[in-house]
Amino acid sequence: MDIEELKSWLSKPEDDHHDFKEHWYHKGQKPELVKDIFSFVNTAHHEDCLLIIGVNDQHKITGVENDENGRLDQQQLIDFVRKLPISGEFIPRLEVSTVYAEEHEVDVIRIFNSENVPIFLGKKWNEKGLPGNRILPGQIFTREQDVNTARDSTADYHQVEKLFKKHLRLDVSIEERYKYVLTDTSNWRYTEADGFVFQYNLNPDFYMVLCEDDQSRYKAEAYSLDQFRTKMSWQYLKIKYRQSTIETLLVVWLDGGRLMVVTPNFGFIRKGGSDSLAYYCLIENTVAGRVQNLFSTGLPLLANAHSLDEFYNGVVLFHSEEEKEQLEFLLGGQTDEIRKLIEPKEHEIAGLAGRMAMDFNSSDQEVQPSNIRNMLLQHTLGRFMNECLLEYRSVYDVTSVIGRWQQKNARN
Repeated sequence: MDIEELKSWLSKPEDDHHDFKEHWYHKGQKPELVKDIFSFVNTAHHEDCLLIIGVNDQHKITGVENDENGRLDQQQLIDFVRKLPISGEFIPRLEVSTVYAEEHEVDVIRIFNSENVPIFLGKKWNEKGLPGNRILPGQIFTREQDVNTARDSTADYHQVEKLFKKHLRLDVSIEERYKYVLTDTSNWRYTEADGFVFQYNLNPDFYMVLCEDDQSRYKAEAYSLDQFRTKMSWQYLKIKYRQSTIETLLVVWLDGGRLMVVTPNFGFIRKGGSDSLAYYCLIENTVAGRVQNLFSTGLPLLANAHSLDEFYNGVVLFHSEEEKEQLEFLLGGQTDEIRKLIEPKEHEIAGLAGRMAMDFNSSDQEVQPSNIRNMLLQHTLGRFMNECLLEYRSVYDVTSVIGRWQQKNARN
């Protein structure tokens, strides 16, 4: 959080997203800290919450710089919460940051949104040295608007019902529910008894149907080049909820039918206008990304580990659309240099044409030099992007990857 965001919260009344505290929780107040954190975890909405410490009831900044006895940094707070006898051992994700404003320090506890609700203690717990200052097992604290559940009480029926709906994703769109059930990979099965169908065992309303594709398509793409057999075959997958089709995905069989994957989408590094470089990618938190993960676990057939590794060699798997956009933006000003790094050599084009001769005739469009060159560009850019993504996730930079590729090209 920065000072501008803090000022924005100061202008709003307390609600089920944020609360102000003038001081940290001192000795004797630790159960209140537990209650306040659990109350924000157990909100019915799907957004992060904030405990803003160093602000009084009039929304005036008083600061915590002199609050030596109770003040906790992020690691101390996480260690404290980890020692609680939480039922199911789910540890809420927390972050502590400090904002400097009006010559004061304001601490902000961010309680990240979680669908693992309700959270509560499985055993009686009391603050050390204060046996009467306790929280009982099974007490569910929640927050509606600006009101927390009382310390000597528990959430009422309708509040708990909302939390279980959140937990089961019954309060979100069908697409979001589909993402959830697709993560439950152990409860999906593939059957050919009534067509080619993927079924979710816990709720038959969720199922997927594999269908033949009658379109004329290329039988080789950049993401098939690392397979022993480069020729692909296409089908499409209808993502169904009851009788409605939620989404339709193209899927391909790779390596002579050893591996089925979701067809990745194009990503682009753009310098501006139409000057762009293309590569293939998937995004984990989409329906397509979750289906691909289901395929990777062994449906509709046991995934060939080597073939799967080769697929991801040139296909980038992003956590989110935001991560994809951030990396593409970071590389956008260097398209000219990147183009030099990924330009295929004549011997690489000839070598790939020789391998593809096992599956294609010399007259086929797939093996024409211009097409092979484009596929190699896309494939090599995918490998380059995978290296950049690893570095970006660790240090938010990509310069060492570019340097390594420049050195490698110089040696070649």
